[in-house]
Amino acid sequence: MNIADARAYAKKYYKNYNPSYPEYSQDCTNFVSQILNAGGKSKVVSNSNAKLVSDNKYWYIKSLPKGGKGRSASWTVVPDLYSHLTRKQKGYSSTSKSSIISNAKAGDVIQFKRSDSKRYTHSMWVYSKSSDNLKLSGHTDNHLERSFNAIKGYKTYRIVKM
Repeated sequence: MNIADARAYAKKYYKNYNPSYPEYSQDCTNFVSQILNAGGKSKVVSNSNAKLVSDNKYWYIKSLPKGGKGRSASWTVVPDLYSHLTRKQKGYSSTSKSSIISNAKAGDVIQFKRSDSKRYTHSMWVYSKSSDNLKLSGHTDNHLERSFNAIKGYKTYRIVKM
C-alpha cells in the first residue's frame, strides 16, 4: 500500500466528499474503501449489473450501464469489508486499546464493536501511529487524525493488517 497516496486522499476528502462516490448517512466503510483504493488496493469487480452484490470475494463500486452505481457489500458494510480483507490479510482483535496500538501500523483498517452489539459497527483507517496512540481517519463523524485513545463507547476492536 502506498501510504502517502492514501493519506493524501484522506486529507482531501475527510470533510469534502468525493463526488465520484455515493455518500451514505453511515459512510465510514465506504470512505475506508476509498482510502484503500487510493493507496493502491485493487478493486475486485463482479460482472454483475446488480446494485448490490453480497458475495464477499468482491470489493468494488462501479458505474452501471443504465446509470447509478453498483457495489459489493464489502465496499460499504463493516463486517463484509472485514470478511473480504481477511481472505488475504491478517486480522487481530482485542478489548485492550494498548494491544491494538501495539499491533497496528499506518495503513491498517480498524473496526469497532460496542459492548451491547453482536457485530462490529464502525470502520476507520490508521493515518499514523506513535508509541502510545493511533491517529485515525474516517467518515460518519468526519476526522482526519482522530485520537484512538479519545474514542469512547466501544468494547472490542479489530485490525486488518494491510
